[in-house]
Amino acid sequence: KVDRESGTSFARGLGAGLGRIFRYLPEEFKERLFQKAKQNVQFANGLGAGLGQTFQYLDEAQRTEMISRAEENEQFGRGFGFGLGYSFIYLGGQLQQQIISWVLEKKGGLVRGLGAGFANCIFFSAVSDDLRDKIFSMTEISHEFALGLGSGLGDVLPYLDQGLNKRILDQARRNAILARGLGFGLGHSFEFLPNSMSEAIFREAKEIHDLARGFGNGSGHIFHRLNPRLQESILEKAETDREFAMGLCEGLGQDFKDLDQTTQNRILNWMYQRVGLAYGFGEGLGRNFLSLSPDIRQKILAKASEANNEFIEGLRDGLKYSFRYLGKDLQSAILKAAERNPSFANKAWNES
Repeated sequence: KVDRESGTSFARGLGAGLGRIFRYLPEEFKERLFQKAKQNVQFANGLGAGLGQTFQYLDEAQRTEMISRAEENEQFGRGFGFGLGYSFIYLGGQLQQQIISWVLEKKGGLVRGLGAGFANCIFFSAVSDDLRDKIFSMTEISHEFALGLGSGLGDVLPYLDQGLNKRILDQARRNAILARGLGFGLGHSFEFLPNSMSEAIFREAKEIHDLARGFGNGSGHIFHRLNPRLQESILEKAETDREFAMGLCEGLGQDFKDLDQTTQNRILNWMYQRVGLAYGFGEGLGRNFLSLSPDIRQKILAKASEANNEFIEGLRDGLKYSFRYLGKDLQSAILKAAERNPSFANKAWNES
């Protein structure tokens, strides 16, 4: 089940539960869990989170192994970092200092996950203002940490008091990367935001462009699970806010595979009429081309055979990342489209 339902929270929850009891499991079973983590990103994220939350109970050799695995597997690392950040205030002083030093020394999912975990920790616990100031200061040092902290703060912002909300938004005005992450977290929670808060965020986003871009991206990521009324509301907002629309295009490109066919066709028609916003959407589709239905792939390649616009440029650049993983038949269809339309061709495909 875990392999088939990689998009569900079941896999992530199962991974988290097994991560928390990891130290009690037989060695052979532990290795099987890591093999599953290579096959399923949600399971990897959950397993990492569970292990991060119990990091203090691991021996030195196990800690070293987990850090190494967190650096090798992006999603495991992101979950692992989240677990560490989430449980930060319960750790000893020496371990806390070591974790803070990782923000400077390490990169990728681990650092982004630390940021998201800290967001859940420092605003729901009795921590000193000095620690909060320290956390915010680290966003100036690491872009990955700033993205993670912003995304995590977006998840918790609706539950904080007005004073904390104001402080977070003030920080976002000074730090574009934090603002982008904050917007993404808020967009990812769009369906749960009170109307008053979503309207307030749109007002703030008119002044903080990176907040708008992230808000659109996060909304695009969860577009498939929204009801038609909310979907229409988001598309209407995109008509009047260019930065939000650009972010939405990027998110929709990655979320497109999860939309029903009617909605997919509606989005494609909407996008073709807005060439200036279409690059991010095209790139997202290119990166996730294998996950699209055969009918949608055929329609997109038909456009790529004859058109030259920002959507096609984005599609071409996105395929640069996914082309090597496509089967020979699909690669051949893409190359044939490029033969008919040289502006669609990308020599990087042949090097993949």
